[in-house]
Amino acid sequence: MTKAIQTPKARKEKFYIRNFISLFLIGSVLLEVASGVALYLAPSGRVAETMSWKLVWLTKTQWEALHTVFGLLWIPILATHIFLNWRPILSYLKNRATKAFAFKRELLAALALVVFFTLGSLYNWPPVSQVMALGESMTSFWENRGRATGYFIPEETTLHPETATTPAAQPTNSSRPAEPALPDEVTTKRGFGKYTVQSWAEENKVDLQTALKRLTDLGINAKADESLLALSGRSGKLPSELAAIILGQPLATPE
Repeated sequence: MTKAIQTPKARKEKFYIRNFISLFLIGSVLLEVASGVALYLAPSGRVAETMSWKLVWLTKTQWEALHTVFGLLWIPILATHIFLNWRPILSYLKNRATKAFAFKRELLAALALVVFFTLGSLYNWPPVSQVMALGESMTSFWENRGRATGYFIPEETTLHPETATTPAAQPTNSSRPAEPALPDEVTTKRGFGKYTVQSWAEENKVDLQTALKRLTDLGINAKADESLLALSGRSGKLPSELAAIILGQPLATPE
């Protein structure tokens, strides 16, 4: 039987799954690389939220979402790619297996490199340790820059005062002001910074306009969708203090 000849129009209308898979893999690899670089350069989560940090108009949360989603999409796409091309893949592996000894040095070199970087990542060996140290320095850079430009970036332990280790007693003549006491309803909660003004108000049955007014009355201009951590950076108050204000519980001044 003579094989039907496809016209240019028919070729345009037909969907080629193999071409689609190949092009998708190329696009996803580029996005994985870009998001990986962005996350390597990004500050820690609390600093990124406090400063409303962005790279190429995307927040750290958005870069994380891209990296995670396209990483997971690789599973079904690669499975489909293998399914569609299993005959050529098996043929290739069979041919390589019969010629394994001809590429013994290359195989051993590739295997050694994989093992080296695997162990280097697990045990922080050079040059992996230098790469990780550079990433840590980037985190410190953004944190110091945030403070230098006027953002209030509290220490990590102060974001969850109920879980912080109680420090040793300070001398009575210490020049450092005492931390204000927080209401019991607030100190039993955790992770205030992840809430927005609206979500915290809704969770605690507080009208949104009332919550915004309570903040405004204290000179804090907030947006409904603004996280308490970002608002903390602008207002100079801890996320837990902002949570207490929204509940209508002014912070008690310590004796």
